[in-house]
Amino acid sequence: NLIIDESGNMGFGTLTPSDEFKLDICGNVHLSGTIVSDSDRNIKDNIQRLSNSIDAIDVLHGYSYTRKDTEDKTQKHVGVIAQEVEEVYPELVFENKDTHIKSVNYNGLCAVLIECVKDLKKENQDMCSKIEGLEQKINELAKK
Repeated sequence: NLIIDESGNMGFGTLTPSDEFKLDICGNVHLSGTIVSDSDRNIKDNIQRLSNSIDAIDVLHGYSYTRKDTEDKTQKHVGVIAQEVEEVYPELVFENKDTHIKSVNYNGLCAVLIECVKDLKKENQDMCSKIEGLEQKINELAKK
């Protein structure tokens, strides 16, 4: 099914595309190219670095699951739960106003994960420095 409604919104696999999106697809999508999102500094205001990402991420969990709303009820998927993401990053969750189904901006979740990796890297570097210091002290004591 393909429909373009009076607002110019296009729906594939649905006769009622959501007016919240220009393109509403019900089903799997295959792409042999690349999806990109505008992310230029020149189109952004109020830019703030994410903080405490490593603490906030504790609320999130990765899950494997099957879907109730598709034909193949045995197909395994991997992802997060929108309601969990919404607790710490409500700006990454969208709710369809007709169906009340929540969706996650996984692309935006990458920024959170980048900050978590950086926090873990810093923590790891700090621990390595402490271990080096302790090893030096042990070696000095062993020489005595």
